[in-house]
Amino acid sequence: MTELQTVNPFAEVVDTRNLSAGIVASQAREEMELKAMFAVAHSVGRDMRQAWNDMMAAVERPGFCSHPDGRPRALYIFKKGQEIKGLSVYTAREMMRCWGGLAVDSPRIVDVTDEEVHIRAVAIDLLTVNRHAMEAQFRKLVQTKAGWVSPDERDLQSLVLRNAAKLERNVILKHIPQDIQDTMTAKILGQMRLEATKDLT
Repeated sequence: MTELQTVNPFAEVVDTRNLSAGIVASQAREEMELKAMFAVAHSVGRDMRQAWNDMMAAVERPGFCSHPDGRPRALYIFKKGQEIKGLSVYTAREMMRCWGGLAVDSPRIVDVTDEEVHIRAVAIDLLTVNRHAMEAQFRKLVQTKAGWVSPDERDLQSLVLRNAAKLERNVILKHIPQDIQDTMTAKILGQMRLEATKDLT
């Protein structure tokens, strides 16, 4: 590692000769903050049993599984030939909070062309130093009654935010064991059925 390289598990190696003083200072500040996060995470540790209990308890909170109007909140559900469901970004963020020791670098735009947007997100487990980076590219198109059209500024912002949320969810869940995700999904479905039954009585 040379003096011209910065160390940041969220980013690739950067040559500081090509950066302004402000950007270099910002990166140094981020690195100091990350070191502090590592120190705090290791001092606290991770109680997996408590994390599990906290996740299960979260599902039982009123309003966790569904919006007030009945739309699912904790899961995404849509039909594409068959019903497809999975944990939502809302649930992924709650699982991250309960799991502890995870740091997520919010999705950032890597590149924008006339036709596509390229975004990237990174998550690191501060206790195991396990790091996952994921990227997504999507067309600048939104579906309307007239078909697929180029979005205006507001629709483009909404398109980017939706795809960023999916990327954030996916990179968080890379750190959560699959069996825990499966149990969380089953718990949410059971809670939703329970709440639906209560609404009928």
